[in-house]
Formats: sequence, C-alpha cells, structure tokens
Amino acid sequence: MKLNIGAGKSEISGFTPIDRANGQEACPLSYESNSVDEIRASHILEHFGHRDVPKVLDEWVRVLKPGGRIRIAVPDMRKIADMASDNSDPRWPLYAMGGQTDDNDYHRSLFTRERLEELMMNAGIEGIQPWQSKNTDCASLPVSLNLEGRKSPQGKPDPGSLVKVAAIMSVPRVGWNDAYSAIVEALTPLRIPITQFNGVFWGQCMQRAFEDAIEHGVEWLLTVDYDSMFTSRDVDKLIGALGNTPDMDAVVALQCRRGDDESALMTLKGKTSVQTDGTPFRVDTAHFGLTLIRMSAMADIPKPWFASRPTEEGTWGEGRLDDDIWFWHQWKEAGKTVYIHPECRIGHLQVMVSLFDDDMQPHHMHVKQWREKSKSDAR
Repeated sequence: MKLNIGAGKSEISGFTPIDRANGQEACPLSYESNSVDEIRASHILEHFGHRDVPKVLDEWVRVLKPGGRIRIAVPDMRKIADMASDNSDPRWPLYAMGGQTDDNDYHRSLFTRERLEELMMNAGIEGIQPWQSKNTDCASLPVSLNLEGRKSPQGKPDPGSLVKVAAIMSVPRVGWNDAYSAIVEALTPLRIPITQFNGVFWGQCMQRAFEDAIEHGVEWLLTVDYDSMFTSRDVDKLIGALGNTPDMDAVVALQCRRGDDESALMTLKGKTSVQTDGTPFRVDTAHFGLTLIRMSAMADIPKPWFASRPTEEGTWGEGRLDDDIWFWHQWKEAGKTVYIHPECRIGHLQVMVSLFDDDMQPHHMHVKQWREKSKSDAR
C-alpha cells in the first residue's frame, strides 16, 4: 500500500489519496503501524504548526513498514528568500505563507534543508537524500525542497544509546573543491563532525588524529581522503554494516585505484580484483578513502599504528611498506577483521587527459597513460 498524503486534486497511479477534501486527515492516519510501503507527502507538512511537525512525522513513520520509503516536499525558505531579494518571482509571499484562499490554505512552518533533514532523522528516517518529482504538482516547482528516506528498522534514535561517530580527513594545502563539497554534503545530514589535518608525514598525522579521537570518546571513526567522492547513503551503508555485524572491526568502501580502473584499493591473498555476491567480504588490506573503524579494536594494536618500511635492499621501490599498509598488517596480526562493502562503491577523483585521436574523436586517459603514450610516440 502507498499513500499520497495531502493529495488534493493530484492523482498518482498506485497511490491512495489522503486529503481533508476527501474526508481523510493527514494526521492522525487511520492505518495500522508498519502497514504502509511508501508515503508521498507533497507540500502538506508546512500546513502544520512548527510545534506539531515532529508529531506529524512520527505518525507518518509509524504506519510505514521498516525500510519503507517516505518522500516529503515543502517550500524551501532559502529559495523563497532569494526570490524576495532579487524579485525573480513575485509569488514568493504565496510560497511562504500559502494562498490563504480558505482556512486550509495557510502555511504555519518554514523549512531549510538542514532543518527538514534533522526532523526526519529524529523521526527515525535514514538514508536521507534529495528526490525529483515526475508529476506536475507542487513538488515539481523550482521553490520545492524534496527529501526522501526510509524508515529505520531500529526505530527512532535514542540519544542515550547513540554511538559517537566522528570523521577525520587528511587534506593537502591545495585540494579538490568538488570532493570537499561532496564530503560536506554527505556528512552534514548525518551530523557527523569532521576534523581536518595536513602535514608532510601522513602517518604521524593519522596516528595523532586517532589518538585525539580516542581521547574524546569517539566510538566509531570514519576516515576520509580528500579525493573521495561519496554520499550520505554510502556512509549509511557502512554504519549499518558495522552496527549489524559484531565481529566486524572495520568496514571499507569499494574504490578504484588511482590510474588503474581494473583493480580495487584492497588485497585479498595478494589479489586486487573483486568478485562478490554483494555481501561484505573480508580482505587483508584496504584503504582510508572511506573507512569506518570500531575504535575499541585499537586497544591492543601495538604502536606505531602507522609507519613505513623500505625493501630488504633499503630502497623505496616495489616491495616497500607504506604507512597505510603497515596499519593493516598490524591490524591483521592483532586478530582484527576488515571488510570491503561491495554495495558501497565510491568515486576516486582523478586528473584525466582529454585529446583527439587520429580519427579526431575525443579520447580520455589517465595522466600515467598519457606519459607512457608520449614516451612511446617520441621513439
């Protein structure tokens, strides 16, 4: 069963309309708990007073089945303010306060993305992200703020039982703005604070960041690289996997190697290829591009946690041990587990070279490939 709450005259195939005009109230709903597959509530939540909005969301989530989707659309206060400031749309007072044609046409609450996300999370909705309306209703208006999510099987969050999650990110002095904005957009709705650090000696900086997280009582630490591209849903998958698998000490997103689209940043008995049925699988080494670590597992990991080691010949070529791989070797020797989550596939931002080939068709290659081609062409 699917409900279209506040449907008015809008009919959507497969949805049961719920509207006062049809003699049905948007809240409370006359449905049993955990009985509805999906809810669509387009431009109805703003008609409730700000003190009542949390109760309305609780009621809508109550009837949803665990994992059921809810899509909410409301006027976006920031877009309305922009319209008012530049006079780009003279209808902005209607968007803010309603058309006021009758007693049901008044708006009593205002929303920003941050506020709506927080309200949805507090109601037990997870995996929150934007959605686009394919119908010609208010949700398709440029002023509309559209967010969707799913009912958490764990129910509403209990502040007293929440795991303290924090993130750390190594950043260069000059970095990728595209990645940074994606990282902020992913972590903000989940209310995960992020601490940045930079320095010449990455391993030393990482160990200090780990020690600082432990000192501040962080229970699960999310490590992020400055060139990783991911969403809130990716982070949510890692959190869900770690929370539902007690013997999992660390879980890592699946990510391509830089300059090598054929292999993953991981090793499993020396291999870097991935063949999986979609469930998390154990590996020997991984990366820190998007990695969630259970910090209680750090208690018996000998220090230094990060260090580098040259080859037996004392060189730093093939066969050396870098800081990140050192960590995973220490991790495995201490009996800790690390898994790759193949359903959490994130991007690796890279520099590409685009040029025309002999047929004047655009061709794209990694910088390493371009250098090899240039050397070959020069011979």
